[in-house]
Amino acid sequence: MAMTFKASVLSVRSAGKVCEIAFSASFGRVVMLGLEIPSGLKVGGEVKLGFKSADVMIAEGSNLNILTHNKIPAIIEKITEGEIISALTLSNNDFKFEALIPSELASNLKPQTAVTALVSETSLYVSEVL
Repeated sequence: MAMTFKASVLSVRSAGKVCEIAFSASFGRVVMLGLEIPSGLKVGGEVKLGFKSADVMIAEGSNLNILTHNKIPAIIEKITEGEIISALTLSNNDFKFEALIPSELASNLKPQTAVTALVSETSLYVSEVL
């Protein structure tokens, strides 16, 4: 399942055939790495960004030394456990999204637990330029 949210474009850098685009969202700054700059995208403009629930990793605790820009503080609202894969319904204020993780790991989590959702810069994409 794809998750989308609104964001403002903060900066755009390109070198060779790759680009780095920084955005400001309701939950903080996120960064996307890609192979092209989407048509119509400009600094100060608005976009809808997306990522797949299968691309979200979950971390507990505050001493995270994980090298990614995209760390979204969240609360576990609901855990739907499956035999192999479990779905976590997460929220950060009005932004609700889902993470799919192995059920073996989900069994250690409880609703209302504070976690950090991690999304790789290469997993983030522009779904629409507004």
